[in-house]
Amino acid sequence: LSLIIFLLLLLVPVGYIAMNDSVLKNELSFLDFNAETSLVRIILLLSEKLISIILLFFISLVLHEAIHGLFFKVFGAKKVTFGFKRGMAYAEASGSYFRAWQFKVIALSPFVGLSLLYFILAQYIPISAFLLFALHTSGCVGDFYFIYLLIKFKEIDWIEDTETGINLYKKN
Repeated sequence: LSLIIFLLLLLVPVGYIAMNDSVLKNELSFLDFNAETSLVRIILLLSEKLISIILLFFISLVLHEAIHGLFFKVFGAKKVTFGFKRGMAYAEASGSYFRAWQFKVIALSPFVGLSLLYFILAQYIPISAFLLFALHTSGCVGDFYFIYLLIKFKEIDWIEDTETGINLYKKN
């Protein structure tokens, strides 16, 4: 799993960017400075780019949790709540039970869906899309950990979502 994540994070976007040199040059065109360009202008241009990436990242956090919420509902949760605690955004379906395969889908769907979105965005803004992909993927570490647990402990059949995390139940 670590090798797959490494390949996705580094090799795929780098190869994609290299194949689309003209798109890359277009995204970096704001850096086309000359001797007349002031340091203040350079800082402002870089700040605008950084602010847009941060804004897009926060939008992707909302989308990430909305995708979790959607799949909670698809798999039968009666009530889904959203919030922010301990420095993390979350979607929660307290008291809902899911089969292991359903929970895998719930956990991985935001990574898959937003990765596809970033791949599409990479055709127009490759550097920004790669940064968003990397930031989002690093934020998926909790979801990846749940997948790891379900793969490691194959006897887990049911998962209960709670206000404080999840409870895992073995097959009878």
